[in-house]
Amino acid sequence: MTWTTLTLTVTTPLFNAGAVNGREPDSDKTGIRVPSLRGALRFWFRALAGVITGPDLALLSELEGRALGHTGNASPVRFRVSRQPPLTLPSGRHTFTPPPGLVLEKRVKEPGYWIHYLLGQGLADLGNLRVNRPYVAPGQPWELKIAFGPDDRLNSPVLAALWLLCAYGGLGARTRRGFGGVRITRVDGPLPEPWTARDLLAPPAMAHGEITGLRLPVHILKAAGLLTAYIREELGRPGFSIADWQEPPSFPVLSRQHTLAVLSTRAFPSWEKTLGHAGEQFRRFRASRDYPGARYRPDIKTPEWEDVVHGADDHFTLGALGLPVVYKDGISVGVEVDGKPSRRASPLWIRAVGHGTDWRILSFAFTGSFLPSGQDAPEVVLRGKGPRRTLNVADEDVAELARAWMRRLRPAP
Repeated sequence: MTWTTLTLTVTTPLFNAGAVNGREPDSDKTGIRVPSLRGALRFWFRALAGVITGPDLALLSELEGRALGHTGNASPVRFRVSRQPPLTLPSGRHTFTPPPGLVLEKRVKEPGYWIHYLLGQGLADLGNLRVNRPYVAPGQPWELKIAFGPDDRLNSPVLAALWLLCAYGGLGARTRRGFGGVRITRVDGPLPEPWTARDLLAPPAMAHGEITGLRLPVHILKAAGLLTAYIREELGRPGFSIADWQEPPSFPVLSRQHTLAVLSTRAFPSWEKTLGHAGEQFRRFRASRDYPGARYRPDIKTPEWEDVVHGADDHFTLGALGLPVVYKDGISVGVEVDGKPSRRASPLWIRAVGHGTDWRILSFAFTGSFLPSGQDAPEVVLRGKGPRRTLNVADEDVAELARAWMRRLRPAP
């Protein structure tokens, strides 16, 4: 068996450690896990293959299983992490944590404060500016070995999923908010057609300008073409055209029609400054209403707090950025499926892209169907504020919020 070795470098803190005992990681000190990698690859494989399969979920599942494996059928492409990067423990030193002892008015002026905001309640304690989970620090290298299968019609799309993960996604927790970024920095060994080492080393994440779809280079389009050939030659199916979608896709799909993307006008000297600015802008975008007298800073709140939670409006626009939304005093807005709590990941992604002293914010959104409709549609509910109430989140809210957010990053001239 021939193995190809890829050296990758972490670009933003990567939270992928295992079980946590108190505030320390488990004993194996594993920072990169193959199951987590496979899970992320499946997401990007589906996003690429969905352009070809259309709404045929059975065909999409068949392709995913043949390329990345499923129950009872191992993937023909094997992965192994041959060199693990070291972990930074919660009790360690964090380059993005503001100096201790700062008063609140000064804390909010530090990029690290807003990085903690983006980390969310599970990974960080914003009030005390503490990190709660171990992570792999930016700049740490690690090695991934890949053994490709016998069919490049499947190998090439799997490698395309890895490229997409590096260019637009990430590994571990909070990738949609800029964490877990990785970059391929070295390639040793054979690659499937039509890939070259140069293709893997040069993701064009900095090429985005105005609000458009995610740009796919030639080698990604060729990989999609090989997948089309596999469907036709092995499965006897004609494939699909993205233009034939009758309804918005029910899952993220890489197409200009169903994605929006923008690169910030402003440049930054480091990933810390980049995510710090993104975090502050995102908070001000979500909470756009003044709230004088608040015990926190900035003293602003979401319009939905007054209009929906404490008002009569049932249109919960903010939910289009992900559910559940948790407020104080046990109040939350969440989604339920058959009466059981569920989640809807945010369709809006925020990424810090660049290197050295030239960084920008890349943000994109998948604008397909956010909540399925019909008899089995999930229900959006408000809990903890009087009687249980049913709320509405519309598909159109995703695109409208995404465009407004992207105009904030790249204002019209």
